[in-house]
Amino acid sequence: MHVAIEPDLASLANTKVQPIAVRQKVRVNAMDTDSTAYQAVYAVTWTFSSPQYPAGLKFYDNSTVGICGAQRIAECGDTLVAESDKEASDLRQLMKSALNSSK
Repeated sequence: MHVAIEPDLASLANTKVQPIAVRQKVRVNAMDTDSTAYQAVYAVTWTFSSPQYPAGLKFYDNSTVGICGAQRIAECGDTLVAESDKEASDLRQLMKSALNSSK
């Protein structure tokens, strides 16, 4: 059974966007590719959630995979921290724009 719900566009136009608290979660999984530990493979996933909605409002933001050599571990870590900051900044700007457009 399929039910289509048509939104009342007139009432949505007057809806005010309310600010909410948002948390960023960064999940990093790493694995040595061999017993020599010369390189590691990693996967990173960024998600956001809101503590105001404990049952939901969780959404995927981005992910990446990579290989990091033993000589570049600090550089790889710095890159992931910078990417996490960029993801949070992008979301902050998006939410700011939504709040400003609803005024």
